[in-house]
Amino acid sequence: MPTRKRTLLVLAALPLLALATALAAGAPAMPASSATPTVYLPYLARHASPPPTPTPTATASPTPTITSTPIPPFYGVLQLCPPGAMAGYSWPPYAVVAVQVTSPDGSAVDAVTVTTEADGHLPWTTFQQQVEEGDWVTVTLGNAAAGFPVAMVRATADPGTNTIAGTARAYARVSAGIEHPLGTWIHLNTVAGADGRFLLDSSLLVDWIYGDHLWVGQWLNANATVQVSDGSPYVIVLAPTPDAD
Repeated sequence: MPTRKRTLLVLAALPLLALATALAAGAPAMPASSATPTVYLPYLARHASPPPTPTPTATASPTPTITSTPIPPFYGVLQLCPPGAMAGYSWPPYAVVAVQVTSPDGSAVDAVTVTTEADGHLPWTTFQQQVEEGDWVTVTLGNAAAGFPVAMVRATADPGTNTIAGTARAYARVSAGIEHPLGTWIHLNTVAGADGRFLLDSSLLVDWIYGDHLWVGQWLNANATVQVSDGSPYVIVLAPTPDAD
């Protein structure tokens, strides 16, 4: 065979030899085009930058309500009944609860330690000293503590309309209890407005009368209420008016 033909055959065989060598080595064969090989697309997709996180739309702040109350440090409700008593419920059975009262200047007023009952009730307990508006109460259970100021509602109870109206802290949860008949308590709940005003209407539940016992109080945090009752200077019960002739 002439030398020129042998040279052409060798040159023609070189690309085939290179392709065979590449396949044997496990490397992908590159096409003649300079475009990115499709065999690499899955790899690039896995390592692509994530899409940008959309900016959240700004919204107006909601009106404060009782639902904005912080999570309480423990279970249990203390019912403070100025001027000198307390009770409670929903505590762990046989729990040791410590209650400390300090004056606005930080001076100690009184301190008591009470063990809850088997059903979780905090027994009726009296203080040696009077608890006054503006004092600070700290309740401790184990290593957790909750504090609140002593703040009383002002209320007017009208048996003629079966209502209790008054003022509390703005947006405070307000609760009340009415004993009618004797030994039966009806409980009411509402939330004070931005100006602190509230109205409790028991017309659909009970038609109570002048002389029935009642109490009304506001929640100072998720673990405590401060309650005042009939006979207190903070509660006025309207006496019935004589019928006109």
